[in-house]
Formats: sequence, C-alpha cells, structure tokens
Amino acid sequence: MYRDISLYHDQQFIGWYPLETIEEDFAEYRRSAEKLAEEIDWDECIVYSIFRYNGETQTIISADFMLLRMPYRRYLKLFSELSRDCRIFFIRNR
Repeated sequence: MYRDISLYHDQQFIGWYPLETIEEDFAEYRRSAEKLAEEIDWDECIVYSIFRYNGETQTIISADFMLLRMPYRRYLKLFSELSRDCRIFFIRNR
C-alpha cells in the first residue's frame, strides 16, 4: 500500500506528498547546503533534512527540510538525541 509522506519545511507542515516530490526537495536542499557549506568554518556543518521512518516497514513517514548552520558539536548532540527511526542529513565544508 502506497502512502504519501508528510512534508515539512523548517518544521512547518506543508502537506502530504508522494516520494517523487520528497526526492526533488531533497536534491534541491542538498544543492543549497553544498553551496552554503562553502562559506562555513571547519568546525561547523549544515543540516538540511531529517527523515522519520517506520521502524517495522522502513518506509518514510515524514521529511523535514531546512538549512541550519551549526557547530559540529551541536550536531553531534542533536544526533544523539534523535530517535532510532530518524535520519539526519548534513554536510561539512570540504
């Protein structure tokens, strides 16, 4: 059974969308994060998405897209506090 995924931008609910829309947003936010990462310091990162999964079926429940610049240590703390059913996407300056 196919289910739409709840989509958020900066923690604001946008609606339910198919996987194709989520993939497009993911690619767009990743490109934006890569560009922004060129300007950050060595000890910072850009968080651009958090996905929440159904642990049993491994399907995506929700996707939240953002561009958050933060110290890498803060990211590590955030990561350690997330549920096992969440995945956080980030990028660092290369």
